[in-house]
Amino acid sequence: MTEIAQKQNQPFSATLAHSLLNCYGSPLYVYQSDLLRHSISHITTSIPYNNTLFQFATVTNGNIELLKLFNDQGWGIHANTPGDIYLGLKAGFSGEKIVYSGSNLNPEEMTQILKWGVRTLNLDSI
Repeated sequence: MTEIAQKQNQPFSATLAHSLLNCYGSPLYVYQSDLLRHSISHITTSIPYNNTLFQFATVTNGNIELLKLFNDQGWGIHANTPGDIYLGLKAGFSGEKIVYSGSNLNPEEMTQILKWGVRTLNLDSI
């Protein structure tokens, strides 16, 4: 980390940011996994109730590497679409750690969700 970035409390320099933007385009989201793990741990340990399962809402970001990080920290996911469930499974979540809240599922989608092992569903219509 450059001295300027450290003084401004930035994780990396503006030069690196521009380089990343030139390479990957904009918008670009960069996460520091150590800080994110620390935040997840802080949230998890702040509630001392043993039967709590924290869920990351995939609607906020479905990046598989980010989902893997939450899975590694013992969290589950909250999915709003069958596609969100699919991403969660690809990231290593078991169906038991996925909560699905969706609407207007057709019979094929419902059957698929159950085949994936998701057992906690919040449905607003058939």
